[in-house]
Amino acid sequence: MDFEEFLKKLGDDFNPERAYKIYSQAQISILQELLVAQSNGSVTREMINNIEQKVLEKVATQAKK
Repeated sequence: MDFEEFLKKLGDDFNPERAYKIYSQAQISILQELLVAQSNGSVTREMINNIEQKVLEKVATQAKK
């Protein structure tokens, strides 16, 4: 999910600057999870997509609250 999709998920009234900060923090969380997954063995494209989707969905849900 790129930033534009993430911003749409948050809604039109969400501050884009705040959304970008949240998105950037989510990208760091994704990298951390990928490092853990990689240390347990090889990481497939499907695993990367699943981790990215899970983290961004969680962050978007929390940001709306």
